Amino acid sequence: MQSAVQGQDVAAAAGLGRAQVPVWLLSGEKDALVRPEPSIARAQALNPRVTVTRYAELGHAPFLEEASRFNQDLATFVDRVERR
Repeated sequence: MQSAVQGQDVAAAAGLGRAQVPVWLLSGEKDALVRPEPSIARAQALNPRVTVTRYAELGHAPFLEEASRFNQDLATFVDRVERR
């Protein structure tokens, strides 16, 4: 997959740094495409309010790899946001 997406860049600072809505960052610790640690650190530096969920045993697509767990975690995040 890495060879198929070479050179992709995301202008995170343009959006994430100014986000006024709750943001949920999902990370698969075994992601071979995006290194989790620097991605999480950058997101939190740009927006300290980012909520991070880490899936230790999953890769780049936790929403596909373990869909039911992802759906439950997403529902929990949305419920928390709605209660604010």
